[in-house]
Amino acid sequence: MTTQEIKAEPSAEYIAESLCRAGVDFLNNGAESKGVEYIWRAADLGNAEAQYKMGNFFTDGKYVPQNLEEAACWYILAATAGHTDAQLMAGQIFRDGTGVVRDDEMALFWWMRAAESGRSEACLLLAVAYSTGCNGVTDAQEAANWYREGAEQGDAVCQYYYAQALAHGDGTYQNTEKAAKWYTRAAENGHERAQYNLANMYYNGEGVAKDYEMAVKWFRAAAEQGFPQALYNIAVCYSLGTGVEQDLKKAAEYYEKAAELGYEPAQRRVIRIYWEGIGVEPDVEKVRHWLRLDALRGNEEAMVVLAVCYRSEEEYDYGAAAYWYSRAAALGNAVAQYNIAIAYQNGFGVTKDEAAAVRYFRLATKQGYTEAMYELAICCHYGYGTEVDMDEALKLYQASADRGYAPAQFNLAVCYSESIGTEKDMEKALHWFTAAAGQGYVKAQTNLGNIYEQGEDVPQDINLAIHWYKKAAEQGDEFAVKALERLSTSEK
Repeated sequence: MTTQEIKAEPSAEYIAESLCRAGVDFLNNGAESKGVEYIWRAADLGNAEAQYKMGNFFTDGKYVPQNLEEAACWYILAATAGHTDAQLMAGQIFRDGTGVVRDDEMALFWWMRAAESGRSEACLLLAVAYSTGCNGVTDAQEAANWYREGAEQGDAVCQYYYAQALAHGDGTYQNTEKAAKWYTRAAENGHERAQYNLANMYYNGEGVAKDYEMAVKWFRAAAEQGFPQALYNIAVCYSLGTGVEQDLKKAAEYYEKAAELGYEPAQRRVIRIYWEGIGVEPDVEKVRHWLRLDALRGNEEAMVVLAVCYRSEEEYDYGAAAYWYSRAAALGNAVAQYNIAIAYQNGFGVTKDEAAAVRYFRLATKQGYTEAMYELAICCHYGYGTEVDMDEALKLYQASADRGYAPAQFNLAVCYSESIGTEKDMEKALHWFTAAAGQGYVKAQTNLGNIYEQGEDVPQDINLAIHWYKKAAEQGDEFAVKALERLSTSEK
């Protein structure tokens, strides 16, 4: 009797899997047309991996014309067959309405299927969906539950957000000790924000015993991943000697690293470091570099300081100073308005224009800038860039004087003593001369000495005259020095 071997026909599943593998090989070897053909045949035979790949092809428009509706069909077929990547994508397309009508419930359905299969990414997507709102409704408790589910599966992102929920009592009871534990697990899994938050907990003693060395350890771990806030905080630790030996040079290095990553507090700190030479040599160029970045973001204070830098060097760059004062002035900065007015008044970096100076002095005056009030008063007094207007000049002198500005107090006193724009009033004149002189304003001190020496409008008082002449002489005023010599000679 002859024995005949019976050959079994390969199953459709086996054929589909083989076609899919062959298709991938063709694609990898540059035979795109053949590769797509084989994968498509495998997908038609029900191979979930091939169906998922067809979804990707139609989504990306790679190898086939882009067709989001066709992509959605393939993703759903693969998802139905249990392909977890396809389930994740099916959830996404229903959430975004890509190739299908948007449907949050279907999105949740597919993500839950993926989560049931152990995909921690699905837990994260579910948590985010409940956190941001499904069908317009947020559910912090459900979000926390899914973060916990993903965290327990080892997903570092879920561990981080579950720790956040515990730290703030968001959707679950607040428990900083448990938050610290989950931050630790996420940190050990390399999550930079978890490392940073854990460091802060050790630094502040929240949920863990205060431990500056542990804080530095985790700040450093986050910093090594380029987390700018962590770099900044390490710099603070080196500046203060907290958890590490104080080292201003290292502090400067870390501040600058954080600054280079665009962290604005670090950039502003670096400006001060190079301006004052804290742990580094002073470097005006670097100060200007960081100020310019801050100024270009629209920070008007940085614009003003940058302008000051251009005016404080041995070789002034009045044009650059005027440019930055102008930009800050346009943003309503009173200091800049005053300084650009001074620039126009004197032709510093701009064409001299007294009328423009007056406009800017007025803008700064409206904001209560004392020095601008005084300068505008001078303009109104003498007709610089505007008509002579003693009424306005006196009001402005008075406003500036009331704010304690010595030059305005002196000029107001002169107006009262010499009947300029007002009736003579020596009582008021003496009041304002004395106010200015008390602040060390040498012209007022000399005038008071002269007034009391002459005794024309007030009772003569040589002792008071000598008192104020001495004050002025101490500041090198020649008139006062000669007056003291004259009085000394006459006494002999």
